[in-house]
Amino acid sequence: MKIGKLLIAAGAIILGVIIGITYMHYTAADYMDEEEVRAIVQDRYQGDISNVSLGSGDEYFVVSVDDGEYLYEITINRAEGRVVDVTSSENPDYEEETIEENGDEQHAEDDPGEPAESVPDEGPDLMPAEEARDIAMEEVGGLFLHSTLNTDVNPSEYLIANLIDGDDEGAIVSINAVNGSVNKVIFLDIEFDEIGDLETFMRQVAESNAQNQNYYIEYDWDDDWDDD
Repeated sequence: MKIGKLLIAAGAIILGVIIGITYMHYTAADYMDEEEVRAIVQDRYQGDISNVSLGSGDEYFVVSVDDGEYLYEITINRAEGRVVDVTSSENPDYEEETIEENGDEQHAEDDPGEPAESVPDEGPDLMPAEEARDIAMEEVGGLFLHSTLNTDVNPSEYLIANLIDGDDEGAIVSINAVNGSVNKVIFLDIEFDEIGDLETFMRQVAESNAQNQNYYIEYDWDDDWDDD
């Protein structure tokens, strides 16, 4: 009788182990790997990926991104491929790098034997993209996502996308690229991680609202974007 009970108990333990291993294998197969998570970040965010690490419980990847001026920590759910958190901080090395570059350029100008290398710019009448990003940050706050220069309008405009609240509310700020004035602010209630080509989306939103004279605009992206 005791032997029978022991066999039953042993069988239950073995069955539990088999079920646990099967579940762990199935769950792991559903999780995104590092390469897939890197592809998501590279598609949706500017900057260079400096590190990818697993979060607690291996359910999340934490991706470190350096875009020069800012450092970002992007947390992605491995099972859903969804961005669940984005934090940012100023890059302490950014100003030092700028000073070093300026010093190199000055040195080249002072040396008559080596003419300074010609560095292309965005045009003599256009403000720097970094300044446009700062203007957008003052206007709507949040976290910077992407910027693009739209030369299809006159005067040219910078389009700056900022994530304002979580991962489902953002704004696209249109800024006059010549004098830095804000043309309009387009607010969106949107899942940014569902947009593969953010730059194309930004340009489409700007084009759809080009004739709208309001300063603040609430834009419903579903109708236009889903029709493409």
